[in-house]
Amino acid sequence: MKRNQRNGIRALTVVVAVGWMVVQAPAATVADPTDPEEPLEPATAAFEQTGITFSIQVESEFLLTVTGPGFGYRTQGRGTIRFQAQDEDGYVLPDGTYTYELREIVTSPEIEAWENEPDRERRDAMRRRLVREGRWPARPRIQSDVFRIEGGMVVKPEAREHHEADEPSPTEAEHHHPHAR
Repeated sequence: MKRNQRNGIRALTVVVAVGWMVVQAPAATVADPTDPEEPLEPATAAFEQTGITFSIQVESEFLLTVTGPGFGYRTQGRGTIRFQAQDEDGYVLPDGTYTYELREIVTSPEIEAWENEPDRERRDAMRRRLVREGRWPARPRIQSDVFRIEGGMVVKPEAREHHEADEPSPTEAEHHHPHAR
């Protein structure tokens, strides 16, 4: 074989190999929560007296759900999501324990097709294929925590635990008081 033919065959082999890799790569990838480059939690939660501001650190949309004594709240967004410790009429929420959950919303034309597929076996096969191709996360990112509202103010979880651990209860304080009888 002539030298030019060998070089042409090598170049063609490289083009075919690169083309094959491009075809095999997923069209759109979803971030992997186990990837060390991804943040452990998708958002930072800034607890303020009147609410919580969630600064989302990843390029996804999230659903925020907050529940508490007789209260439920849902909103979605990306970038920054804010929760106010007030009901829809502007009244302060009742004292008690509340939970929040941020759940990643994963959407794509393929996921929408999956949602509309009536056959359960086909749905299962579609989901496995999308996960395998990296176009649907095996586990969506979820972040949750518990906090309290006391006197209309949000109490950060660590602050509440620290406060309870450092200060004795009123009965303990009376019992250990040097002048108590």
